[in-house]
Amino acid sequence: MPAMALPLWESWAELAPRLAQGTLLAAFDYDGTLVPIRPTPEEAVADAETRAVLARLASMPGAAVAVVSGRPVSWLRELVPAEELWLVGLHGLEIAAPHGEVLSTIDLDAASAALDPLRFAAAEIAARREGVRIEDKGATLALHTRQASRREAIGAADEMRRVAEGIPGFEVMGGKEVVEARPAGTSKGAAMLRLLRAAGGETVIYVGDDTTDEDAFAALEQAASGDAVTVRVGSNGDAVTRARFTIASQDEVAELLRRLVELRGG
Repeated sequence: MPAMALPLWESWAELAPRLAQGTLLAAFDYDGTLVPIRPTPEEAVADAETRAVLARLASMPGAAVAVVSGRPVSWLRELVPAEELWLVGLHGLEIAAPHGEVLSTIDLDAASAALDPLRFAAAEIAARREGVRIEDKGATLALHTRQASRREAIGAADEMRRVAEGIPGFEVMGGKEVVEARPAGTSKGAAMLRLLRAAGGETVIYVGDDTTDEDAFAALEQAASGDAVTVRVGSNGDAVTRARFTIASQDEVAELLRRLVELRGG
């Protein structure tokens, strides 16, 4: 694990030749990476320029582009140029190749049914705590606290965790002002290893901004013997990121995409 991530742009001259040659797998988190964090998930929609540059990069010979998200693939298909991209949804419970059908790694209907007790409890938590909202994705259930006071957010997250601990086969993962119950063992790290086997890529770049992306950074560090270009967007607070590189803010992701297109001959 690197002691400290390096600023990406300071290392760009060294990285550029490798990103320009051979086959490339470029994977991006969605919320907070391809699009800014918004007050509600429904407001986080990729703009026309982002959609266009993703499609352009994906159309280039030897390049595969993926969006790896906690959102279901069906939602991602409304937000990005889905026909050109690999889409990984629900933190890896779903995967779809370009122009391909959605394949699930578990029985999503059974997982959804198992979450029914938590749905009832989460709805009751949200009703009592101002600014707390529920996002039901079927096989996973997220409690968002972005619009709540700190006191209400902490209380709601604690309650959610206590109830979720009683549901066999599920775990709770925390993120930026969200806690989410999901089937145990689900992670973007496992998803990226699966994607790497399916899509290939002599060089891999993964860009993400949240706690869930740390699993992907760590998995790629092992799988690629530390040679993957892993990029953390923004600050990781006091925690040490597993990413090798950092960029300061979500605004810089557009510049990264532009540079990748340029390197690949666009």
